[in-house]
Amino acid sequence: MFKSVAVALIAFGLALTPVAQAVGQTGPDYIGVFEAVNEKGSRLELERKTPQAKTKLKALGFAGGASEYVISGGTSPVRFNAGQRLEFVVRVQRQDIDPYSTVQFFTLVPKQSTRHLPIMSAGALGIGSSRQLESRIVEFTASKYGQNFFKIRPKINLPPGEYALSTSDGKDAFLFGVD
Repeated sequence: MFKSVAVALIAFGLALTPVAQAVGQTGPDYIGVFEAVNEKGSRLELERKTPQAKTKLKALGFAGGASEYVISGGTSPVRFNAGQRLEFVVRVQRQDIDPYSTVQFFTLVPKQSTRHLPIMSAGALGIGSSRQLESRIVEFTASKYGQNFFKIRPKINLPPGEYALSTSDGKDAFLFGVD
């Protein structure tokens, strides 16, 4: 009798194990967090920093200005090789939200001890203004992964540089570099 109850309890416990764990599709523990995943399913934490918004005005804005996000540190300690197939996983609250409206993937501009994401610039009196953010976007594919994740893959092999992933409603950037 005791063996039957023990076997039933073990079977019940196994039935409660999430499917994502059973098939090896796991990812970050918290919503909005990105991790790199290799072909074997091993996970790697990305560098996590909070970008600071900076605006520079010339002559109170009459002579132009620029806006950008600035991240401390000239390069990320998390590095990948050029030509390496990269995949990232982000935990989401629900998978019925369009990942292309949620996930943001950018290439950054390294400058000495900081990395920059230019947003826009404007000339005198707003003449010649340009939105620079679009030129920094990395195109990617997204697919459902497990029960609470999206898998993100850049559409091309990333050239050497510094990169950032984030969600549209998150405050942190998840950073890595390619050599």
